[in-house]
Amino acid sequence: MIKAESYQEMQKLRWNPTRKSPLILAHRGGPDKGYPENNLATFKHTLKHVPNAILEMDVRMTKDSVIVLLHDESLERETTGSGLLNTITWEEADKLRLKDITGEVTPYHMSLFEDVLDSVCGKTILAIDAKPGIDLDRMLNALQDKNCLSSVFIILYSIEDAVKVHQIYPELMLAVGVDNMEKLEKIKEAGLPFKNIVALTPGSLQSREFYNVLHQHGMLGSMGTYGAFDENASDEAYLKLYQEGVDIITTDRPIPVYNMFKRNM
Repeated sequence: MIKAESYQEMQKLRWNPTRKSPLILAHRGGPDKGYPENNLATFKHTLKHVPNAILEMDVRMTKDSVIVLLHDESLERETTGSGLLNTITWEEADKLRLKDITGEVTPYHMSLFEDVLDSVCGKTILAIDAKPGIDLDRMLNALQDKNCLSSVFIILYSIEDAVKVHQIYPELMLAVGVDNMEKLEKIKEAGLPFKNIVALTPGSLQSREFYNVLHQHGMLGSMGTYGAFDENASDEAYLKLYQEGVDIITTDRPIPVYNMFKRNM
């Protein structure tokens, strides 16, 4: 078990009233023209321009239980393949090419989870989106084998899964949905310490009181702006999110959003 002291870097994910700007989380790694989502080349591109970006990645498994990075269950949107990822082997998946945000085929292959950890673990915080169907034990063992548990937080889709992971790795940071105060109470009742939780808040701005309650418990609130918000928002709209209490902006546009806050904060 990794000692608690090694998790010091993750204190960035605790509420700090002296922080002057939000944390920028690169949704799916920050895909761009020529750079497909969930790919090592994209992660390096994002970190070059946003040195402190939190890199989010989606993990799934092939038919032969190899952990790879892919957001969708199906292959069509993101790759040159078709059908479901879990019906093909890694050898077959490795022959496919990834598409960028415009749908253009790139020279890049699907990334192996372990290769990504070898390259970027320890360089920044990683947000691991454990997609339904993933073998959590296998995924967590990979993180432990690569000594990466102290630089990641795991995005989980149920309190039950969060409890399971917390019982095995009590120092690990976990991200769970917090839509309202009732959900916050359920997290407490489940025995999950707030110091280990990143709150995934609704995709629209909540009341300042809502974020204040999270902060009173030492938690950061993350809001996803990917989709319509990222496509249409002005600089003022992003600034308002932070001013009203959003701590982590999860965006498909990490580079321009980061540069905008540098200009305005």
